[in-house]
Amino acid sequence: MKIMLCVVIAICVANTFAITYGADPTRPSGYKASNKVEKVQPLRVTMTQGKGKSYSAVVAGKIVKEGDKVRGFKVKAITANTVTLTAHDEKQPLTLKLTKDIKDKK
Repeated sequence: MKIMLCVVIAICVANTFAITYGADPTRPSGYKASNKVEKVQPLRVTMTQGKGKSYSAVVAGKIVKEGDKVRGFKVKAITANTVTLTAHDEKQPLTLKLTKDIKDKK
């Protein structure tokens, strides 16, 4: 019974310490948490290229064609100014528009 009481008191003291000082008593000594938060850039179409039904595009800095994957999305279709992506058999596709409409100057 005394051992059980000691264990309960030890747990209460450890929890009080963790709440008071913001420390995790189970964390290894010398551990330093990282405060870095990785920013994820939005998916952007910066270029499309092709003729007829054969198009490729640059999405998030990567050259893709129909069937390729970019950040977990599957490229479903590419047209002259859009790229349609699907994720995990979603019924609603994500359509990205070309970020800048560049027209030939003649």
